[in-house]
Amino acid sequence: MNILVYLKEVPPKEEQVKYQTAEGISDSDKNVLKEALNLRDQEGGTVTAMVIGPPEAEKTAREALTWGADRAVLVFKKETGDISHSAKLLAGAIEAEGMFDIILCGRQAIDGDAAHMAAMTAFFLKIPLIAYSKKMKVSDKKIFNWCMALEGTERTESSLPALVLSVREDNALRHPNVADIMSAYAESTVIPVLKAEQGKTKKIIKQVREYIPDEAPKNRQMLTGRDEQELAEKLWQLIKEKEAV
Repeated sequence: MNILVYLKEVPPKEEQVKYQTAEGISDSDKNVLKEALNLRDQEGGTVTAMVIGPPEAEKTAREALTWGADRAVLVFKKETGDISHSAKLLAGAIEAEGMFDIILCGRQAIDGDAAHMAAMTAFFLKIPLIAYSKKMKVSDKKIFNWCMALEGTERTESSLPALVLSVREDNALRHPNVADIMSAYAESTVIPVLKAEQGKTKKIIKQVREYIPDEAPKNRQMLTGRDEQELAEKLWQLIKEKEAV
């Protein structure tokens, strides 16, 4: 099963004060990412994180990899406003990537709070939208959701592919691990960039660029160990030795 999670780039610090103080992936989007990863673990398949934003949004794509996403893609857009244009761009990028069985997104972003992105993207993709899902189950190439309704919870059934706007907050606890963090920020890990041709927002072309750190790390040290516990202990000891705490 191919699962895609749409993540919104958190606004720059000078804009955050208008909404809330946050860096990286918002709590809402983290819940959705965890839900996608849990679903992958249950059903098999892959999770792709797709981020729309300027080149700086690459950090958000890499953060998604630290949580265990299989792939991360950056859809280039200088400004994150104009929801209709963003939805067209996202739909075109999804089609360029080859479509997915399930597309997951959060309720709304922390900046504009319009909560229209999911509906518009589903419209441009011409696939079902399942709104305010609190629980989902996949069986026989169908998706079953338990969604918020005026009178409690309503059970829905849909064919795949489908776009799910999730509001679930009780996902199984997950944390980034050392191996995924090291892989996400390795120089060999390249984030594919999708860019719309000028004047043709529906046509997306793939542009892959190398990830080049601003400055080569100094005194790099590779830690080894039998398991994550031993690696964590060695890392903590190294941090104390460097007086970083």
